Amino acid sequence: MILPCSCLRGIPPFLAPGCTSGSVDPRGVASEGIAVLAAYQRRQKDHALGDDPDYVALNDQARIQSDIAIYFRDYDDLKSCGSRVADADAWKVIKRMSSGERLWYRVGAYMAQRIEASKGRVVLVDLVKQGPTKFIATYKSLGSPHT
Repeated sequence: MILPCSCLRGIPPFLAPGCTSGSVDPRGVASEGIAVLAAYQRRQKDHALGDDPDYVALNDQARIQSDIAIYFRDYDDLKSCGSRVADADAWKVIKRMSSGERLWYRVGAYMAQRIEASKGRVVLVDLVKQGPTKFIATYKSLGSPHT
């Protein structure tokens, strides 16, 4: 059974066949990002940040700023597709966000770091529970580089 896009609640949120590009739920950026961030302190204590490409990217300001720009460009492009059925280009974006460049993980962890530093852990956890729209809006309200 294939669930409609609005029913996809897994992590990360892949599109089911026939879903529309504009219905892509960016849930992955919040949930995957906080998962990367959750292990950050422990990996830092164990001197293991260099062992994982996500943490290497997260600690490289030029790289993470580039990833943020790519994430929001792609996210905005997908949203602008509206009800058009996801095509091969949309699938490439989803793959880049979830596996290839791992933008959900890296950019999400960066957003979570910024939110936690500014608003605190309790607010961060609450935002993840509220969903990606509020998470992204709060990040943008911090005067992030992409705005």
